[in-house]
Amino acid sequence: ASKLRSGKSRNICIIVPGIDTKMYGKLYAGLEKELREKEYTIEILCSEGMPGTEAQLLKKALSMKPLAIILVSSLFKNEEAVPQETLIVMVDRYVKGFPENSVFASFDYERAGREIARKCIQDGNTNIALLCENKRFTSNRNFIKGVTETLENEECYCEVLETPASMKFNRAFDILYAADSFDAVITMSREDVENIQTAHSYNSRVELPRLYSVVSRDFGFENSNMYEMDYKLMGKHI
Repeated sequence: ASKLRSGKSRNICIIVPGIDTKMYGKLYAGLEKELREKEYTIEILCSEGMPGTEAQLLKKALSMKPLAIILVSSLFKNEEAVPQETLIVMVDRYVKGFPENSVFASFDYERAGREIARKCIQDGNTNIALLCENKRFTSNRNFIKGVTETLENEECYCEVLETPASMKFNRAFDILYAADSFDAVITMSREDVENIQTAHSYNSRVELPRLYSVVSRDFGFENSNMYEMDYKLMGKHI
């Protein structure tokens, strides 16, 4: 009631590359449940992973004078002036140029990379592909570091395949038809795993590499090669 009397905004803007990505869908589910219960107004905006689009969406979000903006960014530096009273929460990808009171929230992706790489080694794989998006994104950079350092210490070969989201399905065919067949593929989303499995369905005579991935946590989903992160719980904490 005191906030209503003071005229403070109860708008929360959420900017993500796409809500159809399971991780971001789970993140939104966690945010939405908590915020709706406290009667906040939620505006969700999708950038499709395009920096230019995101810059426009950020401008639009700021025009709503929100209490907070929560974003999974495709930008590397923010150029918009942000009022001190607007809280910025960056998820997984740190962006320069936001106020000092901004918050960065993520999982320990370097640790995840190390643990997935160790499982990969234990399973006897020596020739491994790592499929990821832009290396400059904080979570990607940390994950790559954890994977590559662990594999290199065991003298395993690791090829990092940096690929835009829109080209992931095409890249799946490159992986399957590589001249020197990969024993395993490490990815950073369930969508990447599904792309490789779908590509393999076009020609099942090609051997499917072992697949390891970071995935959002799903009830009833069990696979020892999948490394679960609870993005819904992260949304709740945010």
